[in-house]
Amino acid sequence: ESAENTYVVEGKHTILYDRSLTLVGLDFSKEVLPDLDLDAESSSVRLRDHHDRDVVASFAPIPGTPWTLVSLTHWQSLTSSTRPYANLLLGALTVGMLAPATGVALLVRQRNRDRQRDERGQLEDRVFHGMHQELPPRSMPAVYGWEIEVHRPSARPMQLLLDDQLLLEDGRVMVSLLRGTGDGWAGAVAILSARAALRAAAQAGLEPADAIRRANRLLCLDDRTGRPVQALFGYLDPDRGEFSFSLAGMDPPLLSPQQDGLVPSAAPGSLGQRLDQQPLAGRLTVSHGGMLVISSGLLEGRWSEGEEPGVERLLECLAVAPDGSASRLESLMADLERNGWSTLEDAFVLLLGRAPAVASREAAVP
Repeated sequence: ESAENTYVVEGKHTILYDRSLTLVGLDFSKEVLPDLDLDAESSSVRLRDHHDRDVVASFAPIPGTPWTLVSLTHWQSLTSSTRPYANLLLGALTVGMLAPATGVALLVRQRNRDRQRDERGQLEDRVFHGMHQELPPRSMPAVYGWEIEVHRPSARPMQLLLDDQLLLEDGRVMVSLLRGTGDGWAGAVAILSARAALRAAAQAGLEPADAIRRANRLLCLDDRTGRPVQALFGYLDPDRGEFSFSLAGMDPPLLSPQQDGLVPSAAPGSLGQRLDQQPLAGRLTVSHGGMLVISSGLLEGRWSEGEEPGVERLLECLAVAPDGSASRLESLMADLERNGWSTLEDAFVLLLGRAPAVASREAAVP
């Protein structure tokens, strides 16, 4: 059995997630830690598990949910890296009074700080990895007449990036893309709070700009977040081919074929900085056979010959017809790779492709 495990517990008892996926749905207090009080504040405690093994449990509530994140580590595994320091301390005591008591205290304090920092970093790393794996939708909404595809970064990005798609009751598709500009717990709380606020706004039927303002207000007034979040939020109307959206610090959508006079430009500012932040709003119409590309990191790249990134050349790649049986997204990524685009590995791309128009039977009869 692994010396470490991570659990997500609903309320006080029910296990929603564990690393081995063998305890989901069971009672946490009976199967794992009978003596752990999840009503207490976030903490780390040493106690015995249901197998009477010595373990250390670290737990904290997940903001905005009734869930608690619990990280469990066996005491023997936790202290294995500190044994050399224990031997060093024993040698120092043998020497006697040559080492002042204050020096020993400083050594122990520094070691404790290092251990706490390492434990926190490992716990954050596990949580962030889980967010990247579990929170994005596992499948795209199925919409008649549309091809919706996504390319997520193959390597874990340095910044937390979270996309979300939701099919609404009126037939529209909600699309959101959030990018955290900070790290640590505060950055994770900020991006999760923004995601929850935008989902609630979509279900309430708010316009994109109003949804962005609501999420911005939430982040500005909640002192637990403290980290700006860049955001794109919008609705796709499949019947009319319209995508209405609002931006705060994110790259604008790319349309192919492009509308005359429309020059995409990045929106200034981010959520969580100023209460009076005004998002950039827009509306694009995707023609039959056309496509809309929502991305993060794509416009920051360069071509293999080193020229500056240009929207016009990217739009040329969007206009390339799919090769054979390849999908539009596969053809786009292959064309960008052939041209040496530098940020494909770290780029997020969501492609909304509209099917070509089909002439009615009446129109085909002379």
